[in-house]
Amino acid sequence: KFQEEQSGYLAGYAAVKEGYRNLGFIGGINVPAVIRFGYGYIIGADEAAQELDLGQGAVKIKYDYAGGFNATDDLKSKMDSWYTGGTEVVFACGGAIYLSVTKAAEEQNKKVIGVDSDQAAESETIITSAMKDLTQSVKLALTSFYENGLKWDDNRGGKTAVLGAKDKAIGLPTAETSWRFTTFTRAEYETIFDKLAD
Repeated sequence: KFQEEQSGYLAGYAAVKEGYRNLGFIGGINVPAVIRFGYGYIIGADEAAQELDLGQGAVKIKYDYAGGFNATDDLKSKMDSWYTGGTEVVFACGGAIYLSVTKAAEEQNKKVIGVDSDQAAESETIITSAMKDLTQSVKLALTSFYENGLKWDDNRGGKTAVLGAKDKAIGLPTAETSWRFTTFTRAEYETIFDKLAD
């Protein structure tokens, strides 16, 4: 399992530091992981706003659930409405719903935040992604297995691990092709990531 709230936090924090003030969050269904992403997103945006001393109400967030994880015409219409109404960037959190969100963003020259993996290649509108690093989780499990002489003992097998920043198992993509921020820097990202890890 992952601490999705930490990944969402980084996305919200980065969006406000980048200069966005009208944010959106659209989750697929209000299941625990999606709720954690949304919760973190709000907290990250709020903390960045406080650091920037923007004042009460300077950052606004529209928040809703699509009722499913598929791209739909209804969701695309809702996103058209959000973007037309001033929303600058929407965190599309769940399955294929990002397809409806990016389509609306492309038509209105707005931005999107992806989820789970680095979705930058899916659309130029995706400025970042709130990721869960599945590769890191496999590396951690296999390293533990090999360090224990290729055995799953009671300290390793049958356990639930909840991975986060301290495990380097969540985060935003920092590859050159994925980093689409112009104001928020990698150094700022590393600083806030290290605080989460601590």
